[in-house]
Amino acid sequence: MSMSPNQDEEGTEPRGSEHIPEVVGNLPLSTAAQQVAGEWVQDGGLEEAFEPSSRTLIDALHSYSSCSRPERRVWVGGHRAPGEVAAVKSELGRGPCTKAECKHGHYYRSSRSLARRLQLQRRARCLRTAVRLKRFRTYVGAARDVPLNPAVLPLDWLLGSWESDEPGEGSFPTIPPFRYTETLHFSHVGQPAINFTFNAYHSETKKPLHRECGFIRIQPGTNRAAFIIAQNSGLVEIEEGELSGHQLSLQSQALARMSFAKEPHVQQICRLFQLRADGKLEQTVSMATGDQPLTQHLHITYRRSS
Repeated sequence: MSMSPNQDEEGTEPRGSEHIPEVVGNLPLSTAAQQVAGEWVQDGGLEEAFEPSSRTLIDALHSYSSCSRPERRVWVGGHRAPGEVAAVKSELGRGPCTKAECKHGHYYRSSRSLARRLQLQRRARCLRTAVRLKRFRTYVGAARDVPLNPAVLPLDWLLGSWESDEPGEGSFPTIPPFRYTETLHFSHVGQPAINFTFNAYHSETKKPLHRECGFIRIQPGTNRAAFIIAQNSGLVEIEEGELSGHQLSLQSQALARMSFAKEPHVQQICRLFQLRADGKLEQTVSMATGDQPLTQHLHITYRRSS
């Protein structure tokens, strides 16, 4: 028969009992150790106590994991905080509760194994993930149900997620050539703007590189578009340009940077998006700095992933 990892060779006393305080509640160590050792669950068993909701289960496991080893002789229910462990021990010092007492919120002795606790912890993680996914899907579903604002309808060909078809090419006179991959995401929430995030990664190590996020707006009644962009390099810019069918040409109109940005400072950026006939999206970025003229810096193509 296998032995629980927290039991001694006789399998009768959990390890770490030498750390139990000299007095538990109003009882001496010899008596308290016998009455407190083991786990405690509410009437109906552990499953019944935790069935009402995943939040109750998660809170209970958090309470258990934050207790010290002696305190773990007591399983704290989802409605009890870790700070109430001492009070629970004092209550338990009267001896194991009967079934009738348990119906009034007291506790009775259980022999749940460590394997059972681990199983519950895994279940808690699964439930916690499921709750987060449900909330995320609810949010995404709600966003999809919102109609696209007519002001940005000419940009509907950008909406969705894109990922680089092949590694993009990067170059500039002051740095060695490099290759990178990138994901783009364009979305909306019904406002007269398109939200976007650009995330670039090293093509081999997958290390995160450049990050950009912001909004795209169109001047009402015209084909003039504006990019409002914040970059993780500390640069913030506004690019404006013309939208012609499935081609968007932009150039920087205003640049601002943090006071400790590295030199040479970027002075100008030009950007071109184009949806090709084969359904792939192409982006070309040119850049000028304080000591270099406007030069092509990046070129990459994307395929739609969603």
